Amino acid sequence: MVTLDGAPIVDGAIRFEPANGEAVRTAGGAPISAGLYEIPVKQGLAPGKYRVFITGTQSAADQRSVDEQMNQPAPLRKDAVPAKYNEKSSLTIEVTPTGPNQHDFTLSKK
Repeated sequence: MVTLDGAPIVDGAIRFEPANGEAVRTAGGAPISAGLYEIPVKQGLAPGKYRVFITGTQSAADQRSVDEQMNQPAPLRKDAVPAKYNEKSSLTIEVTPTGPNQHDFTLSKK
């Protein structure tokens, strides 16, 4: 589960990259939908330490009619997740060979 100030990230992405100095050769990621993400075991990350990058919005998808969408451009959706969790992320996790490897993230705008 990925939340921001207690609310699930509605639409976003999570990415895992080997942490500095780690000999891990895999990276991975997944979409976030309604606060949930999943990386299937077969596509999973090798054991090791990873730096985590999260982006996302907390607003619902565009609910306008097709006619409205065709005649008016959609407002730009701003990333609700602060930079400290994405381009300047210091979030890390460790994937272990024996698991469980479920990682939840409780983020804050503060």
